[in-house]
Amino acid sequence: MNFLALTFLLTSWICFFLGSWVFFQDTKSTLHRLFILLSIIASYLAFMEFGNLQAKNTSIALLALKLTGLWPIGIALLFHFILVVTENSKLLKNKLAYLLLYGPALAFSVLQLTTGLLTGEPVKQHWGWIYGMPDNLVMPALVNAWAIGLAIVSLFMCILHDLKTTEQRKKQQTRYVLIGICAPTTVSVLAYALSTPLQIEIPGLSTAAFVFGITFVGYAIWRYKLFILTPAAAAQSIISTMSDALLLISPGGKILTANQAALSSLGYKENELVGKSAEILFSKEEKRNALPQNTLFEQMMKTESMREIETTFVTKDTKKLSISLSTSALQSRDNMPHGIVCIARDITERKRAEEEKQRIEEQLNLAGRLAAIGELAAGVAHELNNPIAAIQGFAQLLASQNGLPENTKKDLDTIYKEAQRAGRITQNLLSFARRHKPEKSLVQINEALIKSLDLHSYRMRVENIELSLKLDPDLPKTMADFYQMQQVFVNIINNAEQAMTEAHAKGKLCIQTKKVGDMIQISFADNGPGIPEANLIRIFDPFFTTKAVGKGTGLGLSICYGIIKEHNGHIYAKNNNGEGATFVVEIPIINNGQPVLETSSLVEARRL
Repeated sequence: MNFLALTFLLTSWICFFLGSWVFFQDTKSTLHRLFILLSIIASYLAFMEFGNLQAKNTSIALLALKLTGLWPIGIALLFHFILVVTENSKLLKNKLAYLLLYGPALAFSVLQLTTGLLTGEPVKQHWGWIYGMPDNLVMPALVNAWAIGLAIVSLFMCILHDLKTTEQRKKQQTRYVLIGICAPTTVSVLAYALSTPLQIEIPGLSTAAFVFGITFVGYAIWRYKLFILTPAAAAQSIISTMSDALLLISPGGKILTANQAALSSLGYKENELVGKSAEILFSKEEKRNALPQNTLFEQMMKTESMREIETTFVTKDTKKLSISLSTSALQSRDNMPHGIVCIARDITERKRAEEEKQRIEEQLNLAGRLAAIGELAAGVAHELNNPIAAIQGFAQLLASQNGLPENTKKDLDTIYKEAQRAGRITQNLLSFARRHKPEKSLVQINEALIKSLDLHSYRMRVENIELSLKLDPDLPKTMADFYQMQQVFVNIINNAEQAMTEAHAKGKLCIQTKKVGDMIQISFADNGPGIPEANLIRIFDPFFTTKAVGKGTGLGLSICYGIIKEHNGHIYAKNNNGEGATFVVEIPIINNGQPVLETSSLVEARRL
């Protein structure tokens, strides 16, 4: 028995032993099942090479060489194994994929076992028998190209998987498998490339390289527990895949480990974060809140454990994240500090949602209070109507008496006129605050606009708002809801008044009505601060407001939008070239009984 034959015999037993040991570690694992099949094939091929080298005559050598024809099945199994290792097993999701993988392997094996298309007569060398080449080299070239092609694809998948995966354990597994494939692939290419043209005789190195690769992977699995779920491996897998950021900090306050969630949320690469002080994670405000004699880390060590403390982390690009932080100090049996484990959950979106919910609740409460105030105002206006009517009546009665001085008559006339004005205001307020069933009729837009201005006349004088009116006297009537139009105009005038008062403590409001085609256009131009461009597309959204809490609900313009859409009109805002903003309302002219689109609610109108 020569040394080469003995090597193949020992390798055969080693392959079978390693494959069996791996398989019985977890008999249900797909990887372990594939590996035992690979090990059996490798062990079988090594044993056949042993038989070939020990053959006494040509017929025995030929039989041994033909029996090595199962090697294509080993190549297919190896590719299947790589697909599972690199988490690409989904490519074998149907029977056709299995047929495409194992079909050629079975065909090539049958050809070698039953024909002489793949190998010629064995040739005797001083170390034993070697493969002879057939007369036609097409089929051997095709089989070798198929095998080397699968090996190259396997190499590519392993490299790609190693670059993409962030879990250290998976990287280690992939690299050992990569080395196991590199060896047989490289040797097979060299053996085939050199032996054929140069007629170099090589003693079965392709089989030896394949067996070596399987043995190497088996040894790695046995030595480093690859593909075996140990407590340490399970912990590493959990840390790598958990959605919360996990950081391990040394007793000196340096970051030792950061999982993928931490790296992703903070925007760092692993080498940019590991080894740095943990204080780079915290905002300046958090550092200022720390006790002056202690670092943040020292405070965390002293507390030993914290549960869901809200704090702020700073990312690499200085973005602030709201964090729910839990920490636990690691200590040895003699109470010596080993470090601290930090688990940080990003609650930025949750905090934003809570703040938005709170803001909406405050606005709804304010809207309810404003509605109650409106009802109260209607009640007050109703109560004021009686004494105002009495004032008017008694003023007329006194004025009808004979012999009154001229100045007294003038005073009584003034009392009567002011009482009339007060009556109009209270009646207008009562009409505006009262609930009305939506009802469209032929209305004069200028009249609705004048009545809306009556509600603001006193306040505009007090706030030094100059009013400029350019109302088209020939404006046609149109089908509209008078009170809804009044509500729209009051909201827009009120917003303009507040904007100008806050910006300049005075202002100028220009209101214009005109006919534009088949539409009536009403524009409200103020000289206030204008509207930021980012807000122009949002001002009609429900609950959107830039006013301070308690000064606005964010509902006014949204309701205006719905009302105008109910009237098949348009409402929009734009900034003036100089300063201020202009709100434009356009409603169609309908005065001949044409059908008008009705919607059952403002929500439906808002969706148009």
